[in-house]
Amino acid sequence: MIIYHSRTLIHQYLSYEMLKYRYPFGVETIDRQERMKKGYSGESLADHWLTDLFTSSSCLYLCDLRLNIDFEQLQIDSLIIFDQTVIVLEIKNYSMDLIYQNGHFYRQSGEILTSLHTQLGKIRRLMSKLIADYDSTIEVKVMPFFVNSKQQISGLLLDGDVLVPGNYQHVLAPYIASRAPRDDLARYLVSLNQANDFDRKLEIDYDSVSKGIYCERCHQPLIKKSQRQYGCSACGQVYNAHQVVSHQLKVYRYIWADRPVTTKTAYEWMDGKVCWRTLQRILANKTDESLIP
Repeated sequence: MIIYHSRTLIHQYLSYEMLKYRYPFGVETIDRQERMKKGYSGESLADHWLTDLFTSSSCLYLCDLRLNIDFEQLQIDSLIIFDQTVIVLEIKNYSMDLIYQNGHFYRQSGEILTSLHTQLGKIRRLMSKLIADYDSTIEVKVMPFFVNSKQQISGLLLDGDVLVPGNYQHVLAPYIASRAPRDDLARYLVSLNQANDFDRKLEIDYDSVSKGIYCERCHQPLIKKSQRQYGCSACGQVYNAHQVVSHQLKVYRYIWADRPVTTKTAYEWMDGKVCWRTLQRILANKTDESLIP
């Protein structure tokens, strides 16, 4: 499998992850970003499974496409291009158990998931038209992929077009030996990709951000362990002073890219947790991109 268009994290989500333990985000922002985090976790899991399954295949894998088809916006989680088939995947990381019957999904209460049915129908309609206009000989299949292994969906067929952790290998196995994929189609789809209009920067008030030094892995506060080492009590990761400063300035520049970085700025941003002379010495190192003004 060749990753032809990679998945990217939007600025809002990364800003939230970097600052969630040190900034008073509103309830709506927290809820939105946590939903995004859950969705991204599911997409990452699907990426891992699919790249493993198709490791020996020459198929093309495209993620995170935003298309405008007949004046309708369409978000594509993932799609795989084979020689004569395109499989479009709508990835779901649901926690709730479902019932699948006659092509529809229902909650355990019997309530139909109208929004999911509408979403899948829209993807099928628009992608079929888009690809048929490009090459009418290419078959388009739309498959929802429910990635939560703890979720139960009753009524599924082993050979059906609904993927779950227990059947995706079986359903997709016949495509592994497909011949060379359509590179021209992949280039065409990527050329139609549009910027995410929803990826507006979060408004972060600098004065309201807790200053200090934080773990690059889990974003929790770091504790000074020795003259040259800092540790995270949450995940156990250990850093040297250069790693700490480099990461803190990457965060600062990511949130406020237009602000200059001086020794005074860095000292304040890290709440004096790294001494002034150490900051001066590290900031003089122009080989680290995060330290270059």
